[in-house]
Amino acid sequence: MSNVSDVHTSRLRVFLAVVDRGGFTAAAEHLHLTQQAVSAAVAKLEEELHVRLMERTTRSYGPTAVGAAFAEQARAIVAAWDSAVAAAHRRERLDRSVLRVGAMAGAALELTEPILAAFAALEPDASVELEPHLYDDPSAGLRSGSTDVAFLRPPLQDEDLVLTPLLVEPRVVIVGAGHPLAERGEVAMADLAAHTAARPAGPDETWNDFWSAGADPVRSIPVTTLESAFELVAAGRAFALAPVGWTRFYQRLGLQAVVSPDLPPSPLAIARRARERSPLVHRFVEAAVAVAGEQLALVPAAAPPAG
Repeated sequence: MSNVSDVHTSRLRVFLAVVDRGGFTAAAEHLHLTQQAVSAAVAKLEEELHVRLMERTTRSYGPTAVGAAFAEQARAIVAAWDSAVAAAHRRERLDRSVLRVGAMAGAALELTEPILAAFAALEPDASVELEPHLYDDPSAGLRSGSTDVAFLRPPLQDEDLVLTPLLVEPRVVIVGAGHPLAERGEVAMADLAAHTAARPAGPDETWNDFWSAGADPVRSIPVTTLESAFELVAAGRAFALAPVGWTRFYQRLGLQAVVSPDLPPSPLAIARRARERSPLVHRFVEAAVAVAGEQLALVPAAAPPAG
């Protein structure tokens, strides 16, 4: 019998995608593989384990009882492997004095360069690599371990992250020139319910709700990138929400911002993992907080965080 240690995590990931997505076709689309490749990977996994993981009859489809139980264990194995790999990469980066900084769209806006300069003054031997994120991961790489510290846009559902607010700024409604809301000087948040939203399709529903004004997921159009959201908006198919600062960094013909006075503002925060002990990470947070406190006037329409 094959040893379980011989099973590559790629086959476990394919099997979990089939279970989570409810079938081979959906899993293939999610993984950007052919359906034949997905079926072959699951069949190979069953062969290696000498167990039947999936039902494949005309009357029954889905994981077997053994497959369902195995999926929970496989999920833990994959998560542990990913955590170990991320920890190794973090350790290697920090040993080389390389700090990976995750950044949502616009990073820290006009404060980005001053923060990087302040950190360089504190840690002249360290180098910084910016890693952009958006709807794919609102934690900007902190959850996966691909980044060490990050500029985020709360709210997020994650007790393992420590977020320190730097500023708050208004959010605006982004619409196309021909959208019914485009003629309005301002729009109430309640009025948005009658219109289709470009809703983030990320892993954090709290974050998705915040950036779609709580729009019904069924009536919204899911988007995975800022570019795809703006494509929908430009085509007149949906509205999108954005911090007002994004309008300075992501200008595009055919889009306009409409003010919504009762739309809660967007905080910008610097974030780290709760158990982070790296001096580089803590010095970067220190630099970000200091610069935001001293140079907030660089960011138009920004206000200090509450409290």
